[in-house]
Order: sequence, then structure tokens, then C-alpha cells
Amino acid sequence: MTIFNSASKLVFLVLTLTACAGFILNKLPVDQFMILAIAASSFYFSNKGDSSQPYAGK
Repeated sequence: MTIFNSASKLVFLVLTLTACAGFILNKLPVDQFMILAIAASSFYFSNKGDSSQPYAGK
């Protein structure tokens, strides 16, 4: 899978799933969920990396 070849995709996926699980299980309040969701998406869309290096690019 191409998800495991990119660190930014893996971090985005893990952070998003963790935030969603915490919100669904009522362990994470709405304001903290929004902060984590915005942080995860801004990390993924702003981190371009170096696609010529393994595990560094998108």
C-alpha cells in the first residue's frame, strides 16, 4: 500500500483516526477535536516532503 511509503500520509491517518475515535467515545471535547482536525489537515496539506527520498514525500 502506498500509505505506508509516506510518513506524512501515515501521520495524517493515525492522527485523524485517533481524534475521531476520541470524539466518538466522548473522551475528546468538540473544541479539542476541531483543533486536532485542523492541525492534522494543515500538516498533511502543507508538508510536501521530498518525493525522491523513501518515507519523506507524498
